Amino acid sequence: MRLPVPVPVLRRGLALLLLAAAAPPSPAAEAVETFTGIARLADGSVYYVERHRVEWRGERPVTSFTRYSDAAGQSFGEMDSRFPAPTPAPYTPAYRFEDRRLGRSDQLQIHGDRAETRAIAGDGSPEKSGNYALAPDLVSGQGLHFLLRARLAAFVNDPGFELHVRLLIPLDAAIYPLRVRRLALDDGRLTLRIDIDHWLYRLFAPHMDIAYDVRSRRLLWYEGPTHILDALRAVRTVRIDYRYGSEAAAAGAIPDHHAAAGSTTSIAIGR
Repeated sequence: MRLPVPVPVLRRGLALLLLAAAAPPSPAAEAVETFTGIARLADGSVYYVERHRVEWRGERPVTSFTRYSDAAGQSFGEMDSRFPAPTPAPYTPAYRFEDRRLGRSDQLQIHGDRAETRAIAGDGSPEKSGNYALAPDLVSGQGLHFLLRARLAAFVNDPGFELHVRLLIPLDAAIYPLRVRRLALDDGRLTLRIDIDHWLYRLFAPHMDIAYDVRSRRLLWYEGPTHILDALRAVRTVRIDYRYGSEAAAAGAIPDHHAAAGSTTSIAIGR
């Protein structure tokens, strides 16, 4: 059965929010955290590798950069996010995502209290663009993960707590209601389930689960569809396990000047 066009777009967009970022346990006044995510398919084979570098100022992320490589180690894409402050929407960063294999790019720019988006699917379809008012409940790009990290205590202390936000997906040039709820809390590990409050999404797309270590607030793993499409532009389901510290360093680090080392990012933040 052929799925309606918005469905795969939603799946890729929501997965992007979760797969592109994780957070350090207790950032100092200014800190840099590097870590690695290994994405595997159901048969256990490596689908791709994510290498992350996050700069913090206190509890606030300042920049977050992710480089994507295939199983052979060949880099094929980047995501570069900047979190301006102050802003009406602290979890809607300016960002650019690029997948050079498919010619795909998503971009969000912040101008005062507005967010402007541009998205090129790379499949010959027209470019999509949008202009949206920033608000405290609006999230996009890597912002969702950082919001979840900031609210972990609420999920831990109240089993019935739910987080409701609005998800901006540039590739679809649309905003969708998003719900996050607690699924389990075992041995200091918190598992959350994420759904979009949209009947079409619930009908066709699987749920997404993520797990955190409560004490360190680190993202441990993710299971669900990924925004990294295969050669046929099909959505794949993956499990991503995250490595920190020496384990991440062994998998390869991102240099400090990451923007000059293969990234073609151009991000605008203006008033």
